[in-house]
Formats: sequence, C-alpha cells, structure tokens
Amino acid sequence: MGISQDTHESMATDAANYLCHQLQHLLGPISSATSQSGPWEERSAMVRLTQKLQKSKRNKRWRQRRRKHVEELFQKERADYDRVDQEADEWRAKQIAKDIAKQRVESMQQIARKKTNVERKRLESELELALMVEKLQELRSIRVQKMKKQDPYLNTDASTMSPFEHASMVST
Repeated sequence: MGISQDTHESMATDAANYLCHQLQHLLGPISSATSQSGPWEERSAMVRLTQKLQKSKRNKRWRQRRRKHVEELFQKERADYDRVDQEADEWRAKQIAKDIAKQRVESMQQIARKKTNVERKRLESELELALMVEKLQELRSIRVQKMKKQDPYLNTDASTMSPFEHASMVST
C-alpha cells in the first residue's frame, strides 16, 4: 500500500503550517523586541525580561554549583568520620588484643606458680627422704661403731687373729 504523491504533499504542507503556527505562538511575546518598529517601552520590558531570565539561569547554575560543593563537603566529612571510626575500631581491637594477651600471660604465670609449688613440694619431700636416709645411715654407722667398741671381734677376720686373741674373745 503506497501513499499517493498528492496525499504526501498535502500532509507535509499541513505539518509545516502547524510548526510555523506553533513557532509564531511561542515567539509572539518576544517579537516586539526583535522588530525595530515596536514602542520603546515594550523593547525595554523585553530587555529586562531577558536580563531576568539570564540572571535566573546564572543563579540556577550558581545554586547547582553550590549544592555540588556542599555535597562534596558532606562527602569529605563523612569520609573523615568513617576514617576516624575505623581508627577507633582498630584502637579498640588492639586494646582488646592487649587485654587478652595480658590475661593469658597472667594465667600462664599462675600455672607456672602452681607447677613451681608442686615441684618445690616434690623436691622438699625428696630432700626430706634424702635427709632421713642420711640420718638413718648416720645412726646405723654410730651403732656399728658402738658395737665395734663393745665387741672387737665384730668385723675382724678371725684368721688374722692370734689364737690367744681368738680364745679371749670367745670366752668373754
């Protein structure tokens, strides 16, 4: 299905007329400023209007830049707060680690003290036993010496003794 040449031209003409009408409608308020034939008051009003529009555009751009600047400041401040929070968290973690290490050292010292006490008690009991054995040996040697003084036959070889000494010992 094709569109005929005449229909196509009439549609294009209608579209162009519509666009021209819309442009005239939009340019109507400022047409007096562009034409030199209008009164001076209308042109000055149009100049003031255009200056106000330009000023409002400048102000709008300035506000946008200002908002952007303020947003950047807020972002920087948030970044600073985040950095400070992170440093505080790291410091807290270090302090907690120090406390845990200190508690472990204290518990290890307590265990070492307990082991030392147990070892000391064991050594004291061994020393006590050694002293007892030494005392017993000392007492035994004293008894043997006393016995030697009382009986000369004790711990002497009978074959080395003369018969007279041997007889005298037997008779006593």
